[in-house]
Amino acid sequence: MILLLMTSSRHSLIATAVLILAVAMPIWLLAGTTYRFRNGTLTVSKLFRRKHIDLADITAIKPWPRWSYPIEDGEDFALSSKRILIKHAEFRIFVSPRDEENFLAALGRQIDTK
Repeated sequence: MILLLMTSSRHSLIATAVLILAVAMPIWLLAGTTYRFRNGTLTVSKLFRRKHIDLADITAIKPWPRWSYPIEDGEDFALSSKRILIKHAEFRIFVSPRDEENFLAALGRQIDTK
């Protein structure tokens, strides 16, 4: 890889892209998604994306079918195929917390079964 980067061939661009991906992918996977609850707000972060959700403005919390692709107007912060859809007055967001039970307890809500 380093030899390809040092040469001035057309392959150096491809080698650079592969090197960047090889470094970026593990960082992305290790960083994962974080959920923070503070002052009635849930903050969902994933690398460079962040969404703040007022808990009082959540209209519904629903399970999402395991292999269904997220709907177009929802932001997907879930790294797992087991997603929870959080409906807000203005947007929809998908999450996949490791500890779903404690996550829902922190939200102060349960998954809507209707």
